[in-house]
Amino acid sequence: METPSFDRAQDVPLLATKLYVPSTRPELIPRLRLVEQLNEGLHRKMTLISAPAGFGKTTLLSEWIADCSWLEPEVRVAWLSLDEGDDDLARFLAYLIGALQTIPSLGEAGVGESALAMLQASRPQPPPVETILTPLINEIAAVPIAFILVLDDYHLIQTQPIHDAIAFLLDHLPSSMHLALATRADPPLPIARLRGQGQLIELRQTDLRFTPEEATRFLNRVMGLSLLAEDIAALESRTEGWIVGLQLAALSLQDRADTHEFITAFTGEHHYVLEYLIEEVVRRQPKPVQRFLMQTSILDRLCGPLCNALTDESDGEAMLAHLRQRNLFILPLDDEYRWYRYHHLFADLLGNLLRKEWSSKHIQELHLRACKWYEESGLISEAVNHALTAKDFERAAQLIERNSLAMVTRGELVTLLRWIDALPKDLAHSRPWLCIHQAWPLTFAGKADAVEPLLRQIEQQVSPADPTPEHKEILGDVAAMRAMLATMRGDMSQAVDLACQADKLLPAGSLDQRSIISFALASAYYAEGDLVKANQALTEKLEMGRASDNLWTVVRSLCDLADLRLVQGRLQDAVDLVQAALQQAKQRGGRQFGTVGYVLVKLGELLYERNDLAAATDYALEGVGLMQPWQQPYELASGYTALAAILQTQNDVKGALEALQNATKIQAQHPHYCKLGHLVKLCRIRLCLAQNGPEDAAHQAMDARLGETDLPVFREQEQVVLARVRIAEGKLNEVLQLLNQLAKGAEAGERFGHLIEIQALQAVAAELQGDAARAMTALKKALTIGEPEGYVRVFVDLGTSMTRLLQQATARGIASDYVSQLLAVFGTEETESAAVPASPGAASLVELLTERELEVLRLIGEGHSNQDIATALVITINTVKKHASSIYGKLGVHSRTQAVVRAQELGLL
Repeated sequence: METPSFDRAQDVPLLATKLYVPSTRPELIPRLRLVEQLNEGLHRKMTLISAPAGFGKTTLLSEWIADCSWLEPEVRVAWLSLDEGDDDLARFLAYLIGALQTIPSLGEAGVGESALAMLQASRPQPPPVETILTPLINEIAAVPIAFILVLDDYHLIQTQPIHDAIAFLLDHLPSSMHLALATRADPPLPIARLRGQGQLIELRQTDLRFTPEEATRFLNRVMGLSLLAEDIAALESRTEGWIVGLQLAALSLQDRADTHEFITAFTGEHHYVLEYLIEEVVRRQPKPVQRFLMQTSILDRLCGPLCNALTDESDGEAMLAHLRQRNLFILPLDDEYRWYRYHHLFADLLGNLLRKEWSSKHIQELHLRACKWYEESGLISEAVNHALTAKDFERAAQLIERNSLAMVTRGELVTLLRWIDALPKDLAHSRPWLCIHQAWPLTFAGKADAVEPLLRQIEQQVSPADPTPEHKEILGDVAAMRAMLATMRGDMSQAVDLACQADKLLPAGSLDQRSIISFALASAYYAEGDLVKANQALTEKLEMGRASDNLWTVVRSLCDLADLRLVQGRLQDAVDLVQAALQQAKQRGGRQFGTVGYVLVKLGELLYERNDLAAATDYALEGVGLMQPWQQPYELASGYTALAAILQTQNDVKGALEALQNATKIQAQHPHYCKLGHLVKLCRIRLCLAQNGPEDAAHQAMDARLGETDLPVFREQEQVVLARVRIAEGKLNEVLQLLNQLAKGAEAGERFGHLIEIQALQAVAAELQGDAARAMTALKKALTIGEPEGYVRVFVDLGTSMTRLLQQATARGIASDYVSQLLAVFGTEETESAAVPASPGAASLVELLTERELEVLRLIGEGHSNQDIATALVITINTVKKHASSIYGKLGVHSRTQAVVRAQELGLL
C-alpha cells in the first residue's frame, strides 16, 4: 500500500504516482525523429502533442524525458498525470505545485508554498489565478535551473479557470521553464498566438503514426512475428500507423497459422477495430487473466494490494508483472514497478466487456471494495468517487461529511459541491453536516441569500425539542451563522440573542464556532457603543483563537482590538496590537494570507494618522493586493477605502477614485451588508467634499441619508462627516449645535478617538464664526487628548483654518511642542502642494481650492463668461457653475465680484 504524500503548506493528500515519469520500456520502438523535433523545440515556450487515443503520446513523452537527461546543460522534469478529479482549480494547482517540488532545487527553494498558502487562506473560492501564479512564477524565475513541466492527459481538464491559469503561465513563462501538454483534443489556450510567435512545437496524429519501417520493426522484432512485407504494409495501411491498432493486431496474430487471412479481413473504423481486437486479445488469455483484467478495469491506477482487494486473491503483484511482460497495454508508473495503469483505451474497452459479462451487482461490489481500500489508505477523493459510482450514496455521504471541512479549508469547493450534487437530493438534504459545511464559507462571504435556504433545510432535519448532543451542536452552528448574518444586516439586538442561543447549544470544545459567537457579540456591542463589552468579547475571541491554534482568529482579533483602541483614542495601543498581529502571521509562515493583507491595511491606516504617508501607502497597496484572493467583502472594501483616503491626501485624485470604485463594486454585490455600506458611504462623501466641493457633498449626504442610522457608533461617525460638509457650506450655527451634542455623547461613551475629531471641528467652526475663545477651548481639549498618542492627520486634514488656530495656540503657549510639530507638517505640505499658495489670509479657508477651481477662479477674475470658461477648459456650463458654487462656498462669498475681491485679499489672484 502506498502512503500518500502530504503537502507541507496545505496538508493536501497527493497521490505520489501521479507525479512519477512513466518508465520507458527497452523493447519499444525508439522514435528518434520525434525526439529530435521535441529537443529542437525546447527553446520555445510550449510543446503540444495532440492526437486521438492510442497514438503513443505518453510513451513518446517518456522517451523524450529519458533523452533530455543527456542534454547539456541537464534539463530536469516535473510530471503530472491528470485525471478527472483534477478538474478543480484548487486541486489542480496543489498537484501542479507538488509536481514542481519534485525537482530538488525548486522544492528546496520553497517554490509554490506562498501560492499554496493563498489557496488555503481563500476558502471557499480559489483566488484569481493571476494572484496565485504571480508569486509562483517569480519564485520559479529566481531558481537558475532549466526544467520541463509535463501535463499528461490535459483533455480531462474542462474548467475554464484552469485553462486561464495555464494561459497566464504561458504569457509570463520564465525563460528557464518549458511546458509540455499531451492531449486528445486541442485545449482552449492561445495556441494560434504561440504558433505565430514561433513559441510552439506541435506533434499531431500524422506525426505520431508509425512509418512503414517503424511498423516492420515493431511487428517483427518487438512482437516476435515473422510477417511478410506485403502483410505488414496491409496492416500499416489499414491502421494508418495507429500504434494501438497495430499492437492489438499483433497480439491477435500471435500463435495464429492463418495470419494472411486474418490481415486480409482486418478492416473498419478505429472504434470497431478496437472492439474486435480487444475481444481477440482478451479471449486468448487464460481465464484467471481475463477475470483479473476485467475486474481491475475500474481502477485509474493499480498496485498489488489494491488489485488483491478487488479480486479477493493474493497474486496481484505477480499478475501485474505478467501483464507487463506480455505487453498487455499496462504502463508502469514508478521505477520499482509497484504502481501501473492500463492504457486508457484498453481500460475503456475492458470496462465494456465487464458490463457485458458481469452483473451490475458484482460491478457495484468491485467499486465498494475499491472504496474501502482507498478510504483505509487515506485517499478520500478516490474513495468518494468509487462510492458514488457504486451508487452507495449513504457511504459517499458519510465520507463527504467527514472530510468536507478539510476540503473547504483547502478551497476544494468545486469538488465538494460536485460530490454533493451527485447525491440524491433527499439524502443530501437529510445530512445536516453537509449543509453546515456549505453554509459556513458562504456566511463568511456575506452571501445571506444562499445561506438561509441551507439553514432552513438543516432545521427541518433537526428538531429543537429535546435534541441530542449532536443535534445541539448542529443547531448551535445554525444560530452562530445567523448571528453573523444579523450583524451584517445591522440587526444587533437579534445578533446578541442568536449569539447567546448559540453559546448555550455549542459544546465547550467547539472553539472555532465559539469564536464566531464572540465576534458577533463584539460587533453588536461596538455598534451600540458599549466598548467595555465589545472589548471583553474580542478578548475572549483572541483567547479561543490561541487555544485552537487558529491563526486567522488570532490575527483578526488583534486587529479588531486595535480598531477598538483607536475609537478609544489609544493610538499607540492600536499600533502595538497590529504589529503583534503581523508578527504572529510572520512567525506562522502566513506572509501571503489575505488575513495578513488586512493587517497591513490596518497598519497603513494607523501610520497615515501618524503622517507617515509613504509607509501608509506602501502598506495599504500591499495589503489590498494580498486580500484580492481572499474575497472577504468587508475586509477588502475596508482596504480600498483606506487606500482612497491615503491617496487623496497626496493629491492622487485618480487613484483615490479608482479605490473608491472598487469598494463600491464590492458594496453593490452585498447591498444588505450594513457595515460595508456605512464604510463606503463615508469614503464617498469625504472624497466628494475634497474633490467636488460642499454642494455635491451635501447632495451625496442627503441621498445617502447620512447620520440617520439607528446604530449609535455608526451614526456618530456619519454625523462627524456631515459636520465637515456643513462647515464647508458655511452652516456654522447648525454645525456647532450638532458638534456639541456629538461631543457630549463621545465623552460619555469614552470614545475619545471620535472626540478628538469632534473638538477639532468645533474649533474650526467657532473660529470661522469669530468666536476665538470657544475655538481655543475646543482646540485645547483636542490637543490634550491627541498629544500623548501622536495624532497628526486628524488636525492637518482640516486645512488652513487649523493652521491659523494652531498659530494662535502657539501664541498662547498651548501644547507648544506638539503644536510646533503639527505646524511643521502644514509647512511641508504647503511647500509641496500645487493647490492654494500659503498666505496669511488663506489660513481662514476650511478647504483648499482644487487645481481646477483655481483655473476657474482665474478666468472669472479675467472677466470671462461661464460659456467662455466652459469652452476654454473643455467642460460643460453646468460643471462651471458647480465649480463656481464650490469656490463661493470656500471663499465665503455669494457672487463673482465678491469672489474676485476675496481672492485678491487672500493672494490667490
